[in-house]
Amino acid sequence: KKAVRVAKLRDWPDVERRGSTGSWWAPTLEYMLFQKFNTINHQRHPCFENHFEPLTWHMEAAMGRQFHDFGLELFYGMCWVTPAPQLPMAYPRTLPYRVEIMKRYAKEHIGVYYPLDDIRFPVEKVDLEKFGSAAAIDGKHQSAIYREVIKEYPDWRFVVCAPFYWGPTGRSHFYPEQRDPYLAQWRKDLDPRIETYWTGPRVKSYRYQPYHNAWALKAYGRRPYLFQNGMGWHNLLGYTIDEMDWPEIYCKGTLDKVLKAYHVNAHTPVDCAK
Repeated sequence: KKAVRVAKLRDWPDVERRGSTGSWWAPTLEYMLFQKFNTINHQRHPCFENHFEPLTWHMEAAMGRQFHDFGLELFYGMCWVTPAPQLPMAYPRTLPYRVEIMKRYAKEHIGVYYPLDDIRFPVEKVDLEKFGSAAAIDGKHQSAIYREVIKEYPDWRFVVCAPFYWGPTGRSHFYPEQRDPYLAQWRKDLDPRIETYWTGPRVKSYRYQPYHNAWALKAYGRRPYLFQNGMGWHNLLGYTIDEMDWPEIYCKGTLDKVLKAYHVNAHTPVDCAK
């Protein structure tokens, strides 16, 4: 008496590339396979402390190869490269130094997350004197890094985050540069193959409307990764055990048509996605 169990599954988020962004965690690979994730961003990982000491780098490179063998996308956050005060981009050694770092990761099939969120300003005096503003240099600098790396590693992935990573309803006037002029110049200068983050209409967004999506596609000039800082109607992710209507939060077409990838901001395993 053969039988088949029949069920209907609602599997969200409905986007091809999905995962998390947060702290490094040893069983991350197993966790991703269990959760059906295929992309992850380690914002904080052991290289933050030791950078390229032999043992640490051996561990990082080995993890990169494991993720590659399973066909999973792995990014490492370069927060130690980009915080204020920045290495002045006017200095001729800054670009080759950063390219050298990125190539080490690219060789091991590891993408790089290049953040300017929360840490871009103040701009170094020497950069202001030479370029006039952050907007005048950031996109050009990131594009120069990317183009040098892909000469040797053409499949390398590079995702960046602008200082203005939210919009259109969140505040945008507390930096020394304005959001819309910055993004207009940045969008113009950024290589179209470079990917970027967006957190929704606000830094922590609770509902997405069609005009939010239209604004993001125009502002960044590409389908962004969603950096999900909030969850549903709550500020923090600790409430993700609450029942919520995902289609009600994300208007129709938000995920599958607008987003390049979905990363929930979860510092595994402390507040990982439930």
